[in-house]
Amino acid sequence: MEQLLNSNLEIVVKSGFIHLPLLYTSEIEKEVQKEEPRFKSLKISSSKNLEKSSSQIIKIDGKDFLRSMNIYSLVENYEKLYPDEYSRIKENCLKKYGIKLNKDHIKIDSKLETIIFEVMPYFIRKNKGLKREKQKLTSEEVISLINKQIENPIEYEKKTGDFYNIQSLRDILNDIEKNKLLVTPLNEGLVSTSELRDYFNKALEIRILNKEKNYLKNIIKENEKFVEKNKEHIKTLLYLKDRGSLEIDGFGFFRSDGGYNIYKNTGEYALKDFNGDIYLFSNCQVGINTSRISTLRVLNSYKHPFLENYESGQKICIRNKNLNSKFNAKNIINSLETGISTMFYGYTNKNDFNGYHILDGKIHHGGDRSLKFQSNKISRNNPKIKSGEIEIKNDFI
Repeated sequence: MEQLLNSNLEIVVKSGFIHLPLLYTSEIEKEVQKEEPRFKSLKISSSKNLEKSSSQIIKIDGKDFLRSMNIYSLVENYEKLYPDEYSRIKENCLKKYGIKLNKDHIKIDSKLETIIFEVMPYFIRKNKGLKREKQKLTSEEVISLINKQIENPIEYEKKTGDFYNIQSLRDILNDIEKNKLLVTPLNEGLVSTSELRDYFNKALEIRILNKEKNYLKNIIKENEKFVEKNKEHIKTLLYLKDRGSLEIDGFGFFRSDGGYNIYKNTGEYALKDFNGDIYLFSNCQVGINTSRISTLRVLNSYKHPFLENYESGQKICIRNKNLNSKFNAKNIINSLETGISTMFYGYTNKNDFNGYHILDGKIHHGGDRSLKFQSNKISRNNPKIKSGEIEIKNDFI
């Protein structure tokens, strides 16, 4: 694009599309003459608010011009098409208008807050045997547990102070809004590359500033929700947002695929087969991703009657297909509990079995038919079973 803008080519603009001069050979000229009726019959869809251009080739002053890119669409999508060049232009644009914005630590992750202060206390409380009637752990109690697990670096004191300075963000927003930039649409017909360059640069600047303005408005709106929180609360969120992972008492999360994987460790447990044999299972991580909390997976490499194969990230085969995918603490807890319950208690009825494998290996309902559980088999007199250290979860069948 930069080469085009700095060239001396004759350019035609029609219906938002840039048309470049068609370089002829005698063969191309014959081909164009032959195909011209078909070109004129073509109808193409363009961006919103743009007219339709009816042909690939147009003739002006006896010269043929071939349709190429849509200038308006190029401005809209330049960041995706040329990310490195866009970053350079954006940096120069913000410098040009005196806008200084440090995005490293000004945004609180509201999903992360839900995970840490609403979901995690539920599972920690349950693990520690606290009474269900007890009010959920306070944010101070959660922070205390986290601080025992990890050390929050001293630099997050300053980041926390910066977070509370929302007025500085409002000042930057005001600076952006002072720049009342307007761009005149390109004229139809022959256009010089300098005209095209001026239009493109101004239109891209406006897009960059509008995007920064909307970003700041969203940040200010989100951060204002947290200003009443104490500083330790904010400092913990800022640090864990950068750290990206945490595990306490078998419950944890880590950043993945633009969101977070949230999981609960099962610990060791045993299952009873339909013939009474006992099978020992190692710990597994039952988890969901914040992008779709109704899809349950075992995150580590694992084999189980309700998993197709022996690998990581497998979906758990569950009866309840109506889990709510809306992101909130209640639905996350319900999804994780459903997954754990399926792994522990789903293997109960041979005549109504909806998994993939029977433990004795004689029946498979899909999945890897070579998968065997013989190595998991243990005696009911195993010391861990007899002592109650490991529970046979479905011993009621």
